[in-house]
Amino acid sequence: MPLEGPRLDARTAGELLEEGLASALASFSLGEIEASVRSLRTAQEAVVTGLDGDGYGFLAEAEWELLESRGEHSWERLLPVLYLYSGLVVDYRQLRKPGLSSHCSRLAIRLARTYVAKNGSEQAKHDAADILTSLGGSLLEAGVLSSALEAFEVATELGAPGSAPLLGVAAVREKMGRFREAAETLEVLLRHDPEHAEARLRLAVNLIRTSREERAAVLLEELARLAEPDWIARLAHQEGARLALARGDPEAAAELLTSALERWPGSGAPTILKAWMLDLSGRRAEADALLEGLDRNGSGESETERFRYNLWPEEIIRFDRRQLLPRLRGLLATRAFSGAPAEPVSQR
Repeated sequence: MPLEGPRLDARTAGELLEEGLASALASFSLGEIEASVRSLRTAQEAVVTGLDGDGYGFLAEAEWELLESRGEHSWERLLPVLYLYSGLVVDYRQLRKPGLSSHCSRLAIRLARTYVAKNGSEQAKHDAADILTSLGGSLLEAGVLSSALEAFEVATELGAPGSAPLLGVAAVREKMGRFREAAETLEVLLRHDPEHAEARLRLAVNLIRTSREERAAVLLEELARLAEPDWIARLAHQEGARLALARGDPEAAAELLTSALERWPGSGAPTILKAWMLDLSGRRAEADALLEGLDRNGSGESETERFRYNLWPEEIIRFDRRQLLPRLRGLLATRAFSGAPAEPVSQR
């Protein structure tokens, strides 16, 4: 059942939104981010619950009109608004208000595109893409894959270089079973950053899934020789061994597994796989002896390399948009919108 609030007419609702935005930006400029978010959220919730009829429709139209009127004087000063709306997307999800979350997501993406189109600088592309990448990572943790994918895709469309949004697109497509598309995205990423180890590993895995084993084998062989990241080198050994077996080359598989056990003695997955190979070849005693020395806790780490692969990439989950806060507050400190008052929001 929808929440009930005081009844509002369109004019009052428009005024509430304008006051909420002004209050939010004033708090933001002072570094009071929580107060800033509360101002916007209070205004939005009041409009949606207080208007008879299509509160969400009014909210979408009236807020965009308000942002456009502010942006006519300086679109750059609306970057903090993009930051706030992207945060509200996740806040509303946690508050179980999916309608408002979807509204803020659509508004944030529209604002990001318009901001870059109006500004056009490389800094604008970077800033908008960073905020959307952070939003995508938060949505992944909330389990909203389709919205996260859209945020990452728009971040890449904006034209800013950087591996994080492309890695986000690839990871979500892979999780959705869209392996060929994931591989294509990873190829784009690697053209910008050829040494990106996790992208190379994910590309190899997705190439195998789409029956393109030859290139995958080369990638896995290269990754197995890496010193760091350790989990990628470990998994490259295992995937390379499995691929060699699938291609009918048990000697290459055994060589990779032996190499893995020399680097990480007692490591679980290579030990089990090598014991299985020995058992299949009739060398049961050797297999049993190998398993007796198995470290059942793996390498003592809290997570295995395969478990780590199945998590969302740390590069996108740990992407922290708060690093932008000093710059965003600086934008608001310059006239803070006061030099160019907005026209009132038109009423429907």
